[in-house]
Amino acid sequence: MIGSLFGRKKRRPAADAAVSDSIEDAAAGDVFTVTGHAVEYEDAYFIVEKVNRYRSAAGSWREALGVDSESRLWVSWAEDAGVLYVTVSPDVRPVGLSTIGLTDQDMIRLDDEQSIDNYVIVDGTSYYYRFSAEATLFEGNGSGQEFYMWDLVSEDDTRVLTIDKWEGLPFHARFSDVISPDNVTLYKQLGGPDG
Repeated sequence: MIGSLFGRKKRRPAADAAVSDSIEDAAAGDVFTVTGHAVEYEDAYFIVEKVNRYRSAAGSWREALGVDSESRLWVSWAEDAGVLYVTVSPDVRPVGLSTIGLTDQDMIRLDDEQSIDNYVIVDGTSYYYRFSAEATLFEGNGSGQEFYMWDLVSEDDTRVLTIDKWEGLPFHARFSDVISPDNVTLYKQLGGPDG
């Protein structure tokens, strides 16, 4: 089915593919594009490989892994007070705390104090504490896996630093970029559940 919908070279959506107003409608097999963010993504058509759901005391959110012949990109979204908040990050290995100049004690202090006035400095940028909480990952349609997470946002609100702690594993950190929801276009798979 996918081969008949998309050209072999760049996997462009069919001319009559259903365009969705929001990445919130993403499902495996759909295609999305990201514009106005990074030059390497401008001509990429990402096929959604999977969609994961998360839940914590701070709310719920989703993420989709998009795969293009040359790139793999995560797009995450959550609604906050009626506003859609979207981030993107390349599918790269997370880094350890020491790599970004933080320690386990820094994470414990942020969690104990739970103050939005607190921040950490990474590569000269201040990242302000947003929340820390136990969260649950529902990968695909699977059962939930629990972990602990910290969410921090850069002083200019353009980047997010997320730090996860899974039982039996070291802390790991990931950076993502905040983008306008208008910069993501979703093409629904024809003949799919919503297409």
